[in-house]
Order: sequence, then structure tokens, then C-alpha cells
Amino acid sequence: MRHRRDSSLFERLKFKWLESLILSPIKNILFSDVSALIRLGRTRPLESVDMPPMPAFHDRRNVSKLFETIKPIEVPAGGKASRVAVLRFLMAVIWQVRRPVALMFLLSLGLITCDLLGPVFINRLLSLLATPSQSWGFLSQGTGLAIAFGLCGALGGVIGQHYVYRFLSIGMAVNAGLNERIYETSLRLTRKARQMYPTGDVVNYMGTDTDAVQDFVWALNELVMAVLAITGSSVLMVYFLGNAGYTAVAALLLLVPPTKWIAKKFSFHSDKVSSQRDKRAAYMAQVLSSIRIAKSFGWERLIEGKVGSIREKELSHRKKFIAASGLSVALYGSIGMLVGGVVLGTMIYLGEPMTAAKLFTALSLIAVMETPFGHLTHIISMITDAFVSGERVGKFLGADTTTRDTAVASSSAEAVGFIFDDAALQFADA
Repeated sequence: MRHRRDSSLFERLKFKWLESLILSPIKNILFSDVSALIRLGRTRPLESVDMPPMPAFHDRRNVSKLFETIKPIEVPAGGKASRVAVLRFLMAVIWQVRRPVALMFLLSLGLITCDLLGPVFINRLLSLLATPSQSWGFLSQGTGLAIAFGLCGALGGVIGQHYVYRFLSIGMAVNAGLNERIYETSLRLTRKARQMYPTGDVVNYMGTDTDAVQDFVWALNELVMAVLAITGSSVLMVYFLGNAGYTAVAALLLLVPPTKWIAKKFSFHSDKVSSQRDKRAAYMAQVLSSIRIAKSFGWERLIEGKVGSIREKELSHRKKFIAASGLSVALYGSIGMLVGGVVLGTMIYLGEPMTAAKLFTALSLIAVMETPFGHLTHIISMITDAFVSGERVGKFLGADTTTRDTAVASSSAEAVGFIFDDAALQFADA
């Protein structure tokens, strides 16, 4: 009996070793660590005590330390920040979270690799099936290609989920770090700076502007990945389809001017919406701070008319922004049909054989390049919004602030008193 008990204990220890070596990484890859939380959520509403431990990267105390060293944007008196200064500020934000950003970049590279390998496996498999054989080599090669194609799709799905998780994680860190920095700055503004930055503006900085800055991390990565995906799919298109592939590349180049025009519309109207919103918020803050005076003089109609005028301009630019978004969606939906029609029409015109391998390879490559090319306008719009918001946040962080009080407080047991005789007090920045 003693020998059996020791043997079972050894087996249990061995199983735990295998679980920590093999099963734990697999659970992390498949997000199985939250399975218990999902099962619990099916039985009752989840509460805050049910949440798993917060990762150290998401802890506010750790995040705030990362963004303490970011330098604000220096703007000359009466001038405007240069694009280089704003880009330097945005890149400083990325530098604070460089390690997770690097991991996100590697995940996106793996995702693009899986997307580009799919059409290659399809072409090889269909080309192999075009000349069937009963040999063992034919069967093993065909089975291997089919399994590789399936694994490529499954791996791409898992990588895509981790890519989204990393982006959301980075966004939380950037948002939390910048918001805390903005809040601390707002508490130490001088009297003159408080007049320049009303409460409504500070609220916008901590809301829409920090969201736009955090999206810059994703948009910049997506822009690089879109260029790589379009370039890789175009090269494969030319390699597999020959002359018909060149026409596909030419069709994409023809779509560049309308894409650039839509992106400019995005940028222009987004900037106008932000400026009108800030103007309306600042005016309302002034009205609310002196509401008694407005009531006593009966200025309600005048205030309503002015706020309505600002709001109408804001809504006008908002409608034009939505119209540009609709054009972007229409362009995205027409890419596949346009490029596919051009490729197939060229193959028919040149008299090239319409084999299954070429046809399905062309369709799969068009699907690969369709998404990144269609999202270019949206990505450029997000980058433009980030430049506008980054300039606003960076300028605010450089506002005049009071110095921190480093004096030692008096003991509560000691009596402290002041006597003023013919004194005149004045603010330092008045």
C-alpha cells in the first residue's frame, strides 16, 4: 500500500508539471483563463468581486508613471504647433508603451502572413487537383496542402483575437495615463491659464481627444499593415496571373485619387467639428458661470440664438463628415467588384485559360487586398484626428501651472498667525 501511495503521488506531480509546461500556455493562447467567469455569468449577473485580478500593465499606478516624462508641445506666442512637434508628441506617447506596441506589430505581421499564405495554398491545391493521380505522393501532398490551408486560417483567427486584445490593452493604458496627466495639470493651472482653458475644454481633452490619441497607435500600425498587405497581394497577383495581375494593380492605382479626396474631406470636417464643439462648450461654460446675470438682463433668447448658430455649424460639418463616411463605405464595397471584373475581363481578352486555380487564387487575393485598401480612408481620417487632438492635448499639458508646494507644514500644536498692515495682494499672473 505504501508503494502505491507514493506512485500515485509521483503521477500527480508529473501531471502538474505537464500542465504547467503544456496546458497553461495553450489556455493563455485560447483565452481559457476566463472560461470560469463565462460559466459563472450564465448562472447569475456578474459583480465586481467576480472579476479576475487586474494585470500589472493596466494598473493606474503603473501607467501614470509611464506618462510623467512626456514633454508638452511648445507653441510660440500667437502661433500654431508644427506638424513635426505634434508627431514628436504622438511618438512619445507610443514610446511609453513600446513593448506591447512591438508585440502588437509582430502579431499583425503574423496575421498578414497567414492571409497571404491562404491564396498560395489554394493555388497549389487546385493545381494539384487538376492532374489527379492514384499515387501515394499525390494523396499525401494534397492532404498536406489542405491541412496547411486549414491551420493557416485557424492560426490567423487566433492571432487576430490576440491582436485586438493587445490593441485594447494599449488603448486603456494610453487613455488612463493621459487622462491622469491632464487632470493633474488642470488642478495646478494658474489664474490666467484657467481663463484660457475652460472646464468644458478640459472635459473634451479627457474624453474625445485622448480617445483619438489612443487610436493613433492602432491607426499607424494599420497603415503600415495595409501597405504591406496591398503590396504583397499585388506581387502574388502578378506572379500567379501574369499580365492580368498588372491590370489589377492598375485598377487599384486608379482608386487612389478618390481615396485621397475622401480622406481630405474626413480630415477637414473632423477638424471643423472639433473646433465648433470646443467653441460651444467654452461658451456654455461662460454662460453657466454667470447665469444669474443672464437671467436678470433677460438674455435667454440671445444666448439661445448664439448657441444654436454654433450648433448648426457643428451639425453641418457633422453631416458632411457622415457623407464622406458613406462614400468611403461605397468605395470599399466596389473594390472587389471593380478589381475582379478588370482581372477576369483581361484574362478573357488575352485568351488565357480560365482554370480553377487561377480563378480562385484571383478571388482570394482580391479579398485580401479589399479590406486594407477600403479602410485606408478611415485610417487616414483617424491619423488626422489624432494630430488635431494630439496638438490640443500637448498644448494643454504645456499650460502655465503653479509650482508644487514643498514647504513643511506647521505642527498642529503650534499657534500660527499673520498680521497685515497696509498690505496689497495681487496674483502673480494677473
